[in-house]
Amino acid sequence: MRALKDLESGMLAPLTEEVRSDHTLCLELRGSYVDVYYRGGCLMKVEENSDNFYLVEFNEKYFKRIDNIVKLPEREIRKKDDIVKWLNVSSCLKRTMDHYFVTVVEKGEREIDRLLCL
Repeated sequence: MRALKDLESGMLAPLTEEVRSDHTLCLELRGSYVDVYYRGGCLMKVEENSDNFYLVEFNEKYFKRIDNIVKLPEREIRKKDDIVKWLNVSSCLKRTMDHYFVTVVEKGEREIDRLLCL
């Protein structure tokens, strides 16, 4: 799995550092992709691409019932600066998810499950 090496010291290393420094985040390896969870919801999915780069996805369902939609960075991750752009908007994405959890669907049980895993 190329992602493991990139998470340790390659282009995805800033993501690892962010997850280590933020107790609300959980990184899970899923074969050819990595999920970063926030409060029981998937903050971002980082998937290996056969062309030696990664694609990042944020589930746009979280934008439901929100007026100020965050402009997402380019999905392609080819160097460290690309994942840093995603990390720079992650606080806005987390607020978007918080709003969704409160206004659309209650996620209290999922968050408690996540906390128990820590």
